[in-house]
Amino acid sequence: MGKIKMKKWKKACIIVIICILVIGLGSLGGMMYVTSAQSVEHSSNEIVLPSDENGKTALVIYQPGRSEFAKNISDSIAKGLNDSGYEVTIDYPGEYLPTDIGQYDIVAFGTTAYYGEFSPILGNYMSEIKNIDNSTLLIYSTGMIKDNFTELEGLNKLLHREADYLEKFISNEEESEIKRAYTLGSELGNF
Repeated sequence: MGKIKMKKWKKACIIVIICILVIGLGSLGGMMYVTSAQSVEHSSNEIVLPSDENGKTALVIYQPGRSEFAKNISDSIAKGLNDSGYEVTIDYPGEYLPTDIGQYDIVAFGTTAYYGEFSPILGNYMSEIKNIDNSTLLIYSTGMIKDNFTELEGLNKLLHREADYLEKFISNEEESEIKRAYTLGSELGNF
């Protein structure tokens, strides 16, 4: 091989290596950006959906993600509960929330799931929860992987009792999943 061909070959190899590094670092950066949503501590954003029908109450606590999907699912669960006669409080997890939540008839915890991991912010809050023995408990997650439930199982282990319901909502089926979330809230409210 001549010197000119050898230089061109080395130059081509260097360009390929640089391209691979740029793509790899870009992918890693994108992955870190998306998954960091689970660790963002939000300030309280309490919303109360009032009801005078039966005096029953529900609490929906969820960790938002990079898209609106987790919010839409949480709002739909809350709307289903509210339409069933429950006063529903919706908020993000954090130190500002009470840990004694025994006054709620239904408590729902929601997490975004990235690579099978749950939100550490929600996990920390759930591990401090007291007095939920008489509440109906739902743990739900939003994500893209249908057949991986490790985030739900992990959150369930943080409570001092098992949840009554574990549900996963798939983000690439958003329209049907939002309807399913409403139906779930409605069914829980009428149980």
